[in-house]
Amino acid sequence: MIKIGIWMLIETGFETEMSDLVVEKPRLYSLRWKLGFGGSISGGPTVHENVVYFGALDHYLYAVDLKTKKEKWRFKGNDAFVESIPLIRDGVLCVGCSDGNLYAIDRESGEEVFHFKTGGEICMTVLIENNVIYFGSRDHNIYAIDSKTGEEKWRFRTGGDVVSSAVTEGDKLFIGSYDGNMYCLDKKSGEEIWRFQTGGCIINFIPPLIYNSVIYFGSNDYNFYAVDTNNGKELWRFRTKGWVCNRAVIYDGMIFFGSSDHNFYAVDLETKREKWRFQTEGRVGDQKPPIHNEMIYIGSGDGNLYALDVSTGKEKWRFKTGGGIFSTPFLHEGILYFGSYDCHMYGVDAMEGRETFRFQTSSNAQSTVELFEQLPVELKPLEKDREGKENEFYRFGIPRLNFSESEYTQGVQYAIKNIYGAGRKKYDQI
Repeated sequence: MIKIGIWMLIETGFETEMSDLVVEKPRLYSLRWKLGFGGSISGGPTVHENVVYFGALDHYLYAVDLKTKKEKWRFKGNDAFVESIPLIRDGVLCVGCSDGNLYAIDRESGEEVFHFKTGGEICMTVLIENNVIYFGSRDHNIYAIDSKTGEEKWRFRTGGDVVSSAVTEGDKLFIGSYDGNMYCLDKKSGEEIWRFQTGGCIINFIPPLIYNSVIYFGSNDYNFYAVDTNNGKELWRFRTKGWVCNRAVIYDGMIFFGSSDHNFYAVDLETKREKWRFQTEGRVGDQKPPIHNEMIYIGSGDGNLYALDVSTGKEKWRFKTGGGIFSTPFLHEGILYFGSYDCHMYGVDAMEGRETFRFQTSSNAQSTVELFEQLPVELKPLEKDREGKENEFYRFGIPRLNFSESEYTQGVQYAIKNIYGAGRKKYDQI
């Protein structure tokens, strides 16, 4: 294996729970990021009994009363709460943290009930079903733990970071990995049933969509996939010009999803053809767009929340913030609650786009982001193993984009250019 920088780990093969199946020489597009400290909000909120719960990159998890607009409590982790949306079951709030812990927190008091430690960041929203919490970690593992005690029931090792949420259908659990696979596991035992390989890492911070025994998800290979949940066979794919990592929704015969190519797509489910697209000035992803009164709502890296006509894609209104919006809006009593990278949680009237609520986190300084995308640029023998056989390893160019999120999301666009040969990408401001 080869370490690239401090964030990238590529393995030419990896052990799995299926001993006779080894993935070798993966050709993967890989997306990496590193977040600095700040008050920015990138994950979505949960609203319960007029309290909004959300995490931020200032290492705090917040509970704020919607009527008084006053903070009820805050819980401090040892690192950022990135994309994990807090879920509430039986009075306990469950959320993942970049410090590697899955926290269970009393909803009323904000006191810790238990935590489960993994070996990597937990960036996605967990799945809770029948007193079991399913989630992944950047330590390459998928976990199932008891929601009452925090005791581990099983784990399954993949070939890369797991920053995707899980979804179930019957006795099957589906979850993606940075190794490019969408895995189908037995949710009781954790044993693998099948896997579907894409050409890039799979990121779904929110559980992907399953509809009529088809799972819909995107990949960093720029494709949006429809795969049969029974056998793992591809049914169709739709090509974009950027990575696809948000949760699709279906409405009136169309399926909707966004891409880092700045577009939000509506695709006809019957013909598999694009019906319309809406272009923003920033990437569209990390979220599940709600639909209300024939409008669909999306956030963008350009700092706007957009309300679009669900049939035509025509803009109805937009609400401007001071930072990128990657948070899934939570619709509650006609108000859309969502976080912005400008360090505020907002409430906006779903019909008019009028602000009704605003809360600032502990810091008004926006978090910095280091973001880069990697592709293998050459494959050649580099060394011999103990048996004298030549091992093949990928050499990588490591393009980096180092910017503050505020700079990136205020209408700044970047062109991705191939440099120094195939596979290296450079982000230039245009």
